[in-house]
Amino acid sequence: MIEYITLSDLVKKVSQDAVEKGKEIFNTKKIREKYLNIFEMMNIDRDKLKASDCKQSKDFKIPKDSQNFLINVYWLYSDADMKKMRKGLFEQASLESIAELLDGFREMILKLDISENDKDEMISKMYLRTKYPYLQRRAEVLKELENIKLDFCPDYQDDARVEDELQNYVDNNDIKNMMEMDNISAQRRFRYYDILDNLDVNDQLLFTSFVLEDIRCMIKRHHELYSYISEIRTCEINDAAEQKALNMTSEEEEHATEDFNYSIKLQEELDKNEEYKDLLLERKEILRSNGFINKLQPRFEAICERLQEIDNETQKKLWGEVVLKDSEDEDIDFSFRDTSENVFQEALKTYCDNNKSRREYEKRMGMITDEERLRVKEFIEQLEAQRKKPQ
Repeated sequence: MIEYITLSDLVKKVSQDAVEKGKEIFNTKKIREKYLNIFEMMNIDRDKLKASDCKQSKDFKIPKDSQNFLINVYWLYSDADMKKMRKGLFEQASLESIAELLDGFREMILKLDISENDKDEMISKMYLRTKYPYLQRRAEVLKELENIKLDFCPDYQDDARVEDELQNYVDNNDIKNMMEMDNISAQRRFRYYDILDNLDVNDQLLFTSFVLEDIRCMIKRHHELYSYISEIRTCEINDAAEQKALNMTSEEEEHATEDFNYSIKLQEELDKNEEYKDLLLERKEILRSNGFINKLQPRFEAICERLQEIDNETQKKLWGEVVLKDSEDEDIDFSFRDTSENVFQEALKTYCDNNKSRREYEKRMGMITDEERLRVKEFIEQLEAQRKKPQ
C-alpha cells in the first residue's frame, strides 16, 4: 500500500528540515512557489499530481517515498546546474544532475495514483523537455572525438578525464602494479603514437593520410545526411500547408485572403506603436535570458496580456471590431509529421542513392582515393630524390 502526502505536508517538512540544518527559512508560499517552478522545469503535468480526492483543491498528492528526494531537490534550487535548467538551458547543465532529477521524478511518477498511460506520458514529456537522450548521445560523440585527438597527439590531453578513465579501468581490472598502470596510461592516451614511432616516414604518411581522408569523408557524410533530414522535415511542413490550401473551400479561401490582408494592415499599425515595440523587446529579453520558467513569469504573462490588449485595441480602431483572433488560441496539429526513424531511413537512402554505387561508396569509405594515393606517391618520390642527393 503506497502512502501519500500533500504538497502542503512537504512544504512543512522543508521548513522543519531548514530549522534542523540551521538554514534560512522562507515562508510556506515561497517554498511552494519553488516546487511549482521545479515541476514546470521538468514539464510535469500538475493536474495529474492531483488525485481523485484532491481534484477540487489546489493541493497535490505525492508518494511519501519521494519525500526525501523532493526535499533534496528543494535545497538544490539555487545550485549552478539547477539555475541553468530553470532557464531551460539543459544543454549547459551536467548530465549527472539531469539524470538524478529524471530518476527521482520517474520513481515518483510510477507511484502516482494515475493510469499507466498517464505515467508513460508524464515520463516521456520529462525526457523531451530535458533532451536527456540526445544530450547523453552527444556527450558520447564528443568523447570519441576527444579520443581521436588523444590517439595522435601526445601533447593534447584532458588530464582530469584521462586520469578518471584510467582509475576506473584499474579499479575494474584489479591492477595494483604501478609500472603496469603507467604502461596502460600511455597506451590508453596515445594509441598510435608509440606504434608510429616504430614505422618509417612512408608508413606514417600512408597511415595518417588514410585517417585524414576517412575523417573528411565522415564529416562530408554527416553534413549531407543532416541536410537531407532537414530537407525532408521542411518539405513535410510545406506539403501540409499546400494540402491545407488545396482542401479549402472557396469561402475558406476568401476568408484566408481577407485575414492575410488584415494582418498586413494590422502589423503596419502595430509597428508605429512604441509601447507595443518596447513590450515585444522586453518579452524577447526575458525569453532569451531566463528561459521558459523563472521568477519573471508574472511579468512575462503581464506583457503577453498587454500585447494582446494593444492588438485588440488597434483592430477596433481600424475596423471597429476584432477581426483577427489570437493565433495562440489555435492548436497546431503536427500529426502529419513522419516518425524520426522513417525520416532518418529516407535520408540515409537518399544519401546512398546519390553516390554512384554501393561498391564505390564502400571503397571510398574503406581506403584512400586514387587522387590521394597519387599525392602520397609523389611526396614519397620527392623524399627519396632528396635523400639520394649528394650531401
